[in-house]
Amino acid sequence: MLGKTVIINSRSYTVVGVTPAGFQFPTGAEMWTPLAFSKDDLSPNSRGDHGLQVIARIKSGISFEQARSDMQALSQRIIEQNPAYPYKEFQFRIIMNPLLDELAGDIRTALWILMGAVGFVLLIACANVANLLLARATAREREIAIRTALGAGRTRLIRQLLTESVILALMGSVVGILLARWGLSALIRIGSVSFPRIAGAHVDGRVLAFTMLIALGTGILFGLVPALQASHVHPDALKEGGTRSQRGCRFPTTASRSCSR
Repeated sequence: MLGKTVIINSRSYTVVGVTPAGFQFPTGAEMWTPLAFSKDDLSPNSRGDHGLQVIARIKSGISFEQARSDMQALSQRIIEQNPAYPYKEFQFRIIMNPLLDELAGDIRTALWILMGAVGFVLLIACANVANLLLARATAREREIAIRTALGAGRTRLIRQLLTESVILALMGSVVGILLARWGLSALIRIGSVSFPRIAGAHVDGRVLAFTMLIALGTGILFGLVPALQASHVHPDALKEGGTRSQRGCRFPTTASRSCSR
């Protein structure tokens, strides 16, 4: 399309550029044409249009605050140069904001609240899994006692239990990533109007690295307490287990046998 001529509203236009897929500013715009001012538009008496929105790139070496200060000075200079026009009555000024704030400023707070809610859900899930690991560690007292009796040190036992916890967390993160890809596709379809720039959202390497880091951290953090508790098992637990197993039945010398339960 570059360099080709198109006819729009009986006027000829030459295509000089094409925006990338997913570009959404301003919302609903399908094409851009040059803004040409006539002599009447530039006359001192033509000052009724104050809704012009300009997108600009700040010059290298100039900070945003410095550029905003320059625009405020320009606003004041326009008011002073045209005292006959009621600029002060409608509080005329040039407003300068970052483009990201204009695009996503309204939903930034909502997204932070959503992220906080997701964090609490993660904590609840991790607490539940930690309780399950504690219960499982209690059920594995005999196994841990056997390993201890065979010479396994406490550090080795903790390392084994932490490895199991981390593997469980990584498996959960893999499932979560798959669900996230599906959920993101659905969110893009239903939220293209409510969420600006969502068409360009995707699961990239940074998201994967963050997910794996969170999974590794939660696996170690919430698996450490069950691992420490399970590693305290003493080999004497084998004797207690053997005693408990022998309490169930007694075998008399007679031919008949009876079991008490």
